[in-house]
Amino acid sequence: MGFTHRSAITASARMDVPFTGSARPFPDKSATTIQEITATTYTDSDSWGVPLNKGFSWVPTWKSTPNDDREFSGPKAVPSIFTAMKYEVASFARDLRLIHSKEGVFSPGILWVKRVLWPLDNSWNTRMVNKDLRFYETQVGPIFDELATAFEGYPLRPGRLACSLEGAGKRRLFAIGNYIRQRLLHPVHDWGMRVLSRLPCDGTFQQERPIHRLALLRPSEVDSFDLSSATDRWPVSVIHDLMACIFGPSLASCIVNGSLALSAFWVGPPLVGSSRFLCFRTGQPLGYYGSWALLSLSHHYLVWLAALIVGWGHTPFTRYALLGDDIVIADRAVAEQYRKLLGLLDVSISESKSLCSKSGALEFPKQG
Repeated sequence: MGFTHRSAITASARMDVPFTGSARPFPDKSATTIQEITATTYTDSDSWGVPLNKGFSWVPTWKSTPNDDREFSGPKAVPSIFTAMKYEVASFARDLRLIHSKEGVFSPGILWVKRVLWPLDNSWNTRMVNKDLRFYETQVGPIFDELATAFEGYPLRPGRLACSLEGAGKRRLFAIGNYIRQRLLHPVHDWGMRVLSRLPCDGTFQQERPIHRLALLRPSEVDSFDLSSATDRWPVSVIHDLMACIFGPSLASCIVNGSLALSAFWVGPPLVGSSRFLCFRTGQPLGYYGSWALLSLSHHYLVWLAALIVGWGHTPFTRYALLGDDIVIADRAVAEQYRKLLGLLDVSISESKSLCSKSGALEFPKQG
């Protein structure tokens, strides 16, 4: 799992936390090919007419937060978002000092201002992003930074890692994200889920819909792939390039690099023997708003890229079914090209759990 160990707990000590969000897995091909796809009928108006209604909103939450009164007032304190808010704001502001030090990474503060941004209108989006960044840095950021200064020396946690126990002895890691980041990313989550709901080959909202649709084609050769630790190994660079083509590079850097990739997480017993800080070298933390939707959307794009390479041209490729990291492809040439692209991304396929059928048999989605 692509983790880097960090033992520090202050912003200054975490200045060298690495991230790879702006790296490109296939430098000469990925961005230009994705741009070509976005200019074709793969991006039909029904799917891509969905605006991003960004903007921060204060909403109470009953979910866990990385920081609460039990850490600072004693173990008997009752956790509440209302008393934990000061820690969450201070932790967010402290992390922004780190993010602002990284050249080429746009601040999550861009997402603070309420504004409607439209896909494929990159010139307008870039102008608005720069305007919203100036607003945050002059109006909101200084207030938050004062709170971060007031809590200087406190072991604030930018995020936490936890796990759920599933069948067959499997543990699934997930992130407990900073409250401010989560609220900033919530509109991105809403946008991504609305786009997925309009893709006929996606099963996020109706798992059986893409399979029933595929069955009408009566395919004989079907490949059901099981990706090994895809949620941890899926490169954020692919998500970054995709979002850059849809909303422009500035907003892509803000969402993917600044808000998702450049994150550190506290983890303690029983996951590890002693408490420490970790960050993702590859992939991005599922648990943040937008992480699932953007992973799924970029997975669709990889399938479309494979179809484009093998000669489907600008006709939308729909002979597949997808749900997150679960995938069934009913075209052998596209399936083989998809496998090659995964190899370039260093995402492996579990051959023992995959099914390559010549009789139309398939498995979707997979459990465990």
